[in-house]
Formats: sequence, structure tokens, C-alpha cells
Amino acid sequence: MPQNNAISMSTKLHLALIANYRPDGQASMLRFADMLEEGLRERGQTVTRLEPAKTLGGSGPAAKWRGYADKFLLAPGKLKRQLRALAAGGDTVVAHICDHSNAPYLPLTRGLPTVITCHDVMAIKSGLGLVPQNPTRFSGRLLQNWILRHLKDAPHAACVSGKTRHDLQTLTGLPDERLTVIPNGLPYPFHPLAADELPALPGGIEPPYFLHVGSDAWYKNRTGAFALYRALLPGTPTAQMVFVGPHSPGLDGDIRMHHLGPRTRFLTGVSNEQLNALYSRAECLLFPSWEEGFGWPIAEAQASGCPVAIPEREPMSEVGGEAAIRLPAAPLQPDQTDKWARQSAALISEALSRRESLAAAGLANVRRFAPAHMIDHYLELYQQLADN
Repeated sequence: MPQNNAISMSTKLHLALIANYRPDGQASMLRFADMLEEGLRERGQTVTRLEPAKTLGGSGPAAKWRGYADKFLLAPGKLKRQLRALAAGGDTVVAHICDHSNAPYLPLTRGLPTVITCHDVMAIKSGLGLVPQNPTRFSGRLLQNWILRHLKDAPHAACVSGKTRHDLQTLTGLPDERLTVIPNGLPYPFHPLAADELPALPGGIEPPYFLHVGSDAWYKNRTGAFALYRALLPGTPTAQMVFVGPHSPGLDGDIRMHHLGPRTRFLTGVSNEQLNALYSRAECLLFPSWEEGFGWPIAEAQASGCPVAIPEREPMSEVGGEAAIRLPAAPLQPDQTDKWARQSAALISEALSRRESLAAAGLANVRRFAPAHMIDHYLELYQQLADN
């Protein structure tokens, strides 16, 4: 793949980005589409962003079903008309469905060079009953099977990591020539903050603290992150544990049992600037996920000069590289978690004695995830699809 901004486009392209339904609030997917749109426009590309409109959707008990109606009953006809109008303009239209969960839109792009980005297949595996720790309702199983059926017919899929590519190919049987790995770029210019750049931390937090960034989804393994924090406390007895993301009711019992309520914080609505500051002043990002599609916080933390502790499994080790503190994979059995945390805490403590070299290695590693590289890769792929 190219490593510069000078991509030669042999065909005049019009890039149609099909983004997510905004009322779903999928911040990371909207952020990905924003990055693509902004980066492509900066390169002088002609870009039209298409997305399902909010017509019936709203709040209340039936919001999910009204959202489904907006996305899968009302939106397809309008999206198809919009794509036809673009194609009538004379340029070669390349359709890019920015999130694999919108694979049911693939029939709308038939006849156009098309790529769909696959971020992970965790929901699909859950819908197939392959993830017993995350059972899925009947309606969810139907939806994920529908998505999978369309993904099997994808003309081309760009996967955000080698792990996601492997999982997608295993589930769909797509041949190698219809799969590409394009790692995500950093969604914000995270960087180490000098002392005079540091803003006040949100929530009045003061160092020392350990950090976890992510949702309350099962695969994030916040229980494991909290166990790591407890195991690290003897070496840093005044440290707090800061979770950036929604409150985790499942942790309440552990927090009470260990009398750590005043020292455990959950932060929401954190801006990129605040997150950059949190990374810059944290002792370490604790990121013991069981699964990920990519793992943006790993790269964000390293770009901020923050050490990162990850399990020895893909895609976390793929993203963190040799600059990350490698831990044994966290056990799924709750009665094994504390033992694992004690063993892992010893590895973290030893590695943090080399904090400066870890930070330098992390900064070198995340150069791979410069947004310009991601845009380069997509521009090359668009041209290949158009030429073929």
C-alpha cells in the first residue's frame, strides 16, 4: 500500500459514502464515516454522503422498531434513487457502505463498484450462537443472519484488522481477492501533552489513576480491568480507577465488596481534548478485552504517550505491536480472574519501570495509523474497483 498522499487517479470518481442511521447513536461508526468524508474531500475527491433519514424513529418503547422501519423499509428506495442520480452524472460512482451492519443495502449498489467496511463480526457470531456469554434474542438472531447473508455476496470487503478479515472469511467464505485489510486511522490528533498544555481533567480527577476506555459491552471485560486495578493497588496505593464510558452495573458488587466506591470513577461525555489529557496523565491503559474489531483506544493511548496493557491475542496485539505490555489472555471463568490479575499486575509493574522507552515505542508504533495512510489505502482500493 502507498505511504504518501499522491495517489494517481486514472478515472474521475464520485465517491458515495453510505453512512449509519444517526438516531442509533453509534458514535464510532459515525466517526469513521466523518473521517473518510473529511479525508477524501481534503484530497480533492468528489464525495456525496448518503444516510437513512429519521422519519418514524424517536424515543419510547417502540423506538428500535421505528428505527428498523426507517432503515430497512423507508430508506432503501430513497438511497437507490440517490445512487442512480449520482450515476447519471457522468463520473464513475464508487459506493462505499461504511459499516457492515448495513450489508442489506448491498443490493442497492448492484452495477456500481462497491466496497463495504467490516469493523467486526462479534454481533454476527453472537446471533449464530457462537458466543454463549452473549446470548441474542430471536429478533437479533434474525437481523444478524440477514446481515450475514448479504455479506456473503459482498463484491469487496475492507476489514479494519487481520483478525476481522480472518473472522469474516471464516463466516462468509469470501475469496482472498474480495478482501482487503485497511487499518483504521486515528480519529483525532492524539499526542503527548507537555505540562503547560495539560487542561484540568474532567470530574476533578487527579493522578495517579489507571484508565479503561470503552463501552460496557461484554467483550470489553471491565471486570478484568477492575481486577487488574485491584492487583496493582499495593504498588500504587493512592491510585484511582477511571472508566471512560457508561456506568457498569455489573461492577457494583465488586466495587462495594472491596470498598473502592470513592476511588472508582465513570466518565461520560468526554471530549477528544479531555481524553487526550486523561491518556497523557494515566499510569497505564488497562485494556483486557476478550474480543475487538480493531481497538481504537490502544492506538489513541500510545499516541498520547500512555503505556498500554493488552492480552496476547488478536487484534489487540496486532494494533499495540511490540510497544504494548503483553498479558496472558483473560479467563472467561470468573473464579480464575483474580489469579490472572495478580500474575498480570506483576508484568505491568515491571514494564512500567521502563515507562519512557514504552512511550517512545508506542509513538513509533502508531505512525502506522496516521489518517492519511487510511485515506491512501481507500483511494487505491476505489481506483482498483473502478478499473475492474
